[in-house]
Amino acid sequence: MVAKQHQSEVCDLLIVGGGAAGLTAAVTARINGLDVLLAEKMPQLGGTSAISGGQLWIPGNPHARVAGIEDKIANARKYIQKLAGSNFNARNVDAFLGSGPEMIEFFESRTAVRFTDEGNGFADYSPAMPGAATGGRTIVPRAYHAGPIRRDIRLLASRRYWALLMGMQIGALDRRQFVNAFKAPSSALYVLNRLVGYAGEWLTHRRAMTLMDGNSLVAQLLETALDSGVRIWTDAPVSSLKQGDTGISGAVVEYHGTQFSVMARHGVVLASGGFSHDANRAKSTFRHVAFGSSHFAISAPGNTGDGSRMAEAVGGRFEKLAGGNNAAWAPAVVDPRHDAPDSIAPVFSRGSPGIIAVMRDGLRFGNEADSYHDFVQYMIRAAKALGMADVSCHLICDHRTIRRYGLADGVVRPFPYPVAPHLRSGLLVKAGSIAELGALTGIDQTNLQATVTRINDYARTGVDPEFARGESAYNKMIGDPDVRPNSCLGTIERAPFYAMKIHAGHIATFAGLKTDQHARVLDKNNLPIVGLYAAGNDMLSVFGGSYPGRGGTLGPGMTFAYIAAKHAVAMSQ
Repeated sequence: MVAKQHQSEVCDLLIVGGGAAGLTAAVTARINGLDVLLAEKMPQLGGTSAISGGQLWIPGNPHARVAGIEDKIANARKYIQKLAGSNFNARNVDAFLGSGPEMIEFFESRTAVRFTDEGNGFADYSPAMPGAATGGRTIVPRAYHAGPIRRDIRLLASRRYWALLMGMQIGALDRRQFVNAFKAPSSALYVLNRLVGYAGEWLTHRRAMTLMDGNSLVAQLLETALDSGVRIWTDAPVSSLKQGDTGISGAVVEYHGTQFSVMARHGVVLASGGFSHDANRAKSTFRHVAFGSSHFAISAPGNTGDGSRMAEAVGGRFEKLAGGNNAAWAPAVVDPRHDAPDSIAPVFSRGSPGIIAVMRDGLRFGNEADSYHDFVQYMIRAAKALGMADVSCHLICDHRTIRRYGLADGVVRPFPYPVAPHLRSGLLVKAGSIAELGALTGIDQTNLQATVTRINDYARTGVDPEFARGESAYNKMIGDPDVRPNSCLGTIERAPFYAMKIHAGHIATFAGLKTDQHARVLDKNNLPIVGLYAAGNDMLSVFGGSYPGRGGTLGPGMTFAYIAAKHAVAMSQ
């Protein structure tokens, strides 16, 4: 084996990880005068951010203010405190609430990044909680044409197949238009315009150039990083941190087959994406995994816990959260037609009318239209009560519903896409009656028939006395407004009937490195390690394991990356 070459490199600030948090820290520091080097171990930038919805939960954001939405920071603080419970960290929450709007203003005034007010109508995930809001706390990145980065677009990670239509990116906010394309003329025109635009992009560039959601966000950050002079190394894993007399002085980075000893004059920011794909850490952190349950990470494959391991090696404190919510839970489906990571897809569309979720006993166990984070908690509790080793359940619907809404977002798509490929792969189970469906899936047939009878009654009356589905502001937001009397309740009565198995999974990790209000990593004595910062999923959740609303990972991720960079800049002066 040929020995690796060893060289030295110097910068002011070293960023470990090229997702939204890492790019935020890099851009903030560079625009404020620091020489910045960003090291990403994967071939492309973006990580989980690039495949995400790209939304940010930022109470008091400028777009809400412009729209005239009043939202007192004190209410947002009360909401977070109630959700976080014993995990509430007042100093860090106050830092987030104080710096979030400032971060948005900085990016929209000093960089290429732009957001829209399309998220103003998004309700918080727990709207009954004190301090919750029915809108105004989520902002959405604009759709972005990638012309400015066309020569460097190879650096941008691709979206997963379930967010694409023939290669065209489908955004979270235009999915309803695509679902309604065969129902509403305005939606049909919208989809036609998108398809025509994509055809032109394909003829010119051989790829989609109109980027949506998290892909748009990362692309805009990348444009600014390149224009401002951030040095970007991809295929550049960081193996260890270096300690100097006064704190962290740099790191060891491998780049193009050469091992570099990188001196970082003013510190290192860890933004490597958390530990989603560190099997050992997941087993020791997630209770259901420790007891043998399968679990599926929907996040980027490069998130293997590098930041936490390196920080622990220099005295950093990794913490789990009381209550067990050490990740942003999301139900996942495994599509046998694709290889990992494409085979793992989120199931966000459970709230559509005519879809229910049942355990093997044939009974519903929670409100299917609640947030993905809450829904998996319902699954975990129900599986434990039944003595199930595996945290999984089945979604049930009829033919009319699956052709109208699809199932599992971009996996099983609505008409005109066929369901036959999913039947052949085994993803879907089809039956001529509810009893037969129970027999084929191992679900209690008697209970399943009774459950379907009840949900049909609920759909006609508009009231779900078991779980109040469709009553909250969040439920109403994700239902079908054309369905009456309850936008989240529909009947299951038109054969054939379908079942699809879904599993516990997550989109981000919440356990992580304990930090202070400046995003500095703390040691075992709760003292900051000089020159070491953490942001994004490497950092312990500022929400204490709760998920307040859409954008609940990227909002604090980018905010604390901004805080870390600003602190490093201040320390350099």
